[in-house]
Amino acid sequence: MKKDDLTKELRRELLSKDMAAFEEAIGFTEEEWHQIKNGLNQREVGMKATLNSQAPAFSVTMMNTEGEISGSTVSLADYKGRPLALVLGSYTCPVFRRHNSRINAIYEAYHNKAAFLHIYVYEMHPVNSWFIPINLQDDVVYDQPTTLAGRAAVARDWIKAQNIHMPVALDDMHNTVDELYAGSPERLYVIDSDGIIRFRSSQGPFDDHEVDQWEATLQQLTSHTI
Repeated sequence: MKKDDLTKELRRELLSKDMAAFEEAIGFTEEEWHQIKNGLNQREVGMKATLNSQAPAFSVTMMNTEGEISGSTVSLADYKGRPLALVLGSYTCPVFRRHNSRINAIYEAYHNKAAFLHIYVYEMHPVNSWFIPINLQDDVVYDQPTTLAGRAAVARDWIKAQNIHMPVALDDMHNTVDELYAGSPERLYVIDSDGIIRFRSSQGPFDDHEVDQWEATLQQLTSHTI
């Protein structure tokens, strides 16, 4: 189903119910919610990207400035000798969308001093899984992509809607980087010029002060005070 048709269908369903009933229809039971939280906590325990340790190696497919798959790849080793501000997230996370303007501003302030990379991970709130009403209101209505081209298509819409200038790459469909870095629903890292993780935000959604800490660590690294 095309996005426009899917959006119309969901809007018809929304208009046929009050918001409380709609949320109940697409929500989770308390038991299911605890299962989800337990799964996220287990990922946190088993993740490879830990503070003050060597960042796990990765290789990802880049997108070009038009938001298309470029065919080129980039690896963590390509950033050796320069601090890397690493962002992970996806369009369907509303808190991540709210953080985008601040992240854009930090990119503009520091991109001449440090490398930046956004790795686009799997959708946190697609319509065919954990859909949330605010995404309907914001017209961010997508199925979970099953191909890299599909993931790129959603990422392209995000780049245009959020005015993203930072280089963007795509996690593979095995979600390799997300597993290594526990990146969904959103996460921020700063990796120093020797490949050591100097900042790791909590697993999102997180408060604005963690974006402040991300910037402060980046500022320290680029002024050679760490």
